[in-house]
Amino acid sequence: MSEKIEERIAEKEAEMRKMKYNKATSAHFGTLRAQIAQLRSEIVDRAMKSKKKGSGFSIKKHGDATVILLGFPSVGKSTLLNAITNKDSKVAAYDFTTLDAIPGMMEYDGKYKGARIQIIDLPGIIEGGASGKGRGREVFAAVRNANLIVILLDVRHPDHLTKILSELWKANIRLDQPPSRIKIIRRNFGGINISGFRYGLSDEEIANIFRAYRITNADVYLPNDPNLTIDQIIDVVADNRRYIPSLIVANKMDLVNEEELIRLEKKISRKIVAISAEQEQGLDDLKEIIIEKVGLMRIFLRKPGEKADMDEPMIVSTDSTVEDICVKLHRRFKNDFRFANVWGSSAKFPGQKLGLRHVLRDADIVKIVLEK
Repeated sequence: MSEKIEERIAEKEAEMRKMKYNKATSAHFGTLRAQIAQLRSEIVDRAMKSKKKGSGFSIKKHGDATVILLGFPSVGKSTLLNAITNKDSKVAAYDFTTLDAIPGMMEYDGKYKGARIQIIDLPGIIEGGASGKGRGREVFAAVRNANLIVILLDVRHPDHLTKILSELWKANIRLDQPPSRIKIIRRNFGGINISGFRYGLSDEEIANIFRAYRITNADVYLPNDPNLTIDQIIDVVADNRRYIPSLIVANKMDLVNEEELIRLEKKISRKIVAISAEQEQGLDDLKEIIIEKVGLMRIFLRKPGEKADMDEPMIVSTDSTVEDICVKLHRRFKNDFRFANVWGSSAKFPGQKLGLRHVLRDADIVKIVLEK
């Protein structure tokens, strides 16, 4: 079935190549782009739903964040997992494919000491994985739940990056970008009404995207974004994309010199972290960057009548609120909450009395006062 859908996609892409994009054809371009996106989503949806008896793996999330190791077979994911976590997975000095998801907890003793980062080594990605080939169904289902995707490359095969990025895109995963700030309010009548900043996009082109998704009545507000694309509009209308940060890691750095690493970074046009998992080079820097990318912060707790515990901070997500701290401590802290005293960059003055909705900042000191 997916082969027939691929044929329909190829036909529409061929039609687009034959047409010249201009004011007269822009509306039809919008329709074709939306239809192609729908067909690709159909392939992914079918792949995710199909499940052979006895196949698949289940990953229970633990810790403060989950990081997925993604890469081609034999790129060194298992070696890296063993080097930075407390998990030993079987590693052989020859090409192999991990058959199951292998989790481990990252061992970390840096600035955010106490952070518990779950690292998961997934089966090697292959071309066509987004369509369900290989273990693609399980791999991309797991990837969609990650807080960070670490794409591991062999420094000798930088071309793998383009293939991996393509599979992630087809699987409706958007890396290193926030959702567009387009606002859509559905109506029962009135057609498609577009307001805001077009930046060269025609109203008919945009409206045809909505019609392709069977939305015929809606108010659409476009943000002031000169880089807004038709693909971003389609992503918002489709409403099934996952937006996840990523990190490019080049493994086996011991096999190349510094000049080659610089050329590699220029070639892929992405900042990379160079390591050697086998030689355990660059791993401390990698851990720090992972912590920063998943978006964590430290909160130091102060009990009434005592000094703050500055040795063991609570690790929470960036922009957590006082309420989040209460819930993490115990539900009683939320139920019996009176106010919180806060010292740090989020407070206007030391010890400011604040409520549950107050957004905290890294290294804030918090004292929770409860009803007696």
